[in-house]
Amino acid sequence: PESKEAHEELGISINRTRVVDLVEDWLEANELRLAASTYENYVKHARRIGDYFKDREAKDLVKNDILKFQKYLVGPKKKGFKGLSIKTANETFIPLRGALTDAYYNSQTRHNLFERIRNIKHTTTNIADPFKDTELDALESIATKYHRRQDIMMILFNCWVGMSTSELIALAWEDVDFVNRKIKVQRNLVGGNYKKPKNQYREREIFLLDPAWEYLIKLKKYTFMRPAIDVEVVGYDNIKTVH
Repeated sequence: PESKEAHEELGISINRTRVVDLVEDWLEANELRLAASTYENYVKHARRIGDYFKDREAKDLVKNDILKFQKYLVGPKKKGFKGLSIKTANETFIPLRGALTDAYYNSQTRHNLFERIRNIKHTTTNIADPFKDTELDALESIATKYHRRQDIMMILFNCWVGMSTSELIALAWEDVDFVNRKIKVQRNLVGGNYKKPKNQYREREIFLLDPAWEYLIKLKKYTFMRPAIDVEVVGYDNIKTVH
């Protein structure tokens, strides 16, 4: 009689204050504001949150409960769960933070637990390790033996351009300025969907150095003469599509 289904059958309104319910509500409310791939990732994080908190009521949580969850996410491997990277753990906190913050402002909880809880800091430093000329030569030398030579040319091209993988695979011949030897980065391909870059400053023009230009010209014979196809590109608002 106390189940959610029983209340719905009887037409009785209930106040959804379980952590799992609040996260579900937050996802539903924000779906249109999120990129499809981002939303799908948050759904995965929501399952992880539900597995941990189960039927816990948000109004009964204290700060240490959140900190223990944070520790659980990045801790050593446990039965049925291995620790996450710091990046993934911080991403898991996004729907939880949003849900509990909304619950506070909706008067469903007495305290804003995330007011003084911050993301886990990264302690590692990424150091650039560019390819040496000998390594690039070795990579190009296998192109004649590899049946997907186009892939090798694309990788070598990007060694001189520095695009993200999602930007690189969304690059089209219409983005190439053959007169001024530059390309325009204006979309990416994530989860099968074309979309504008996450931030507008990522939309940019790149002037090509000689090696990049040479690899690009070598790529022309593979796809330049293929018929153009129309694709839909999701705009910055994640709703409007640009053809």
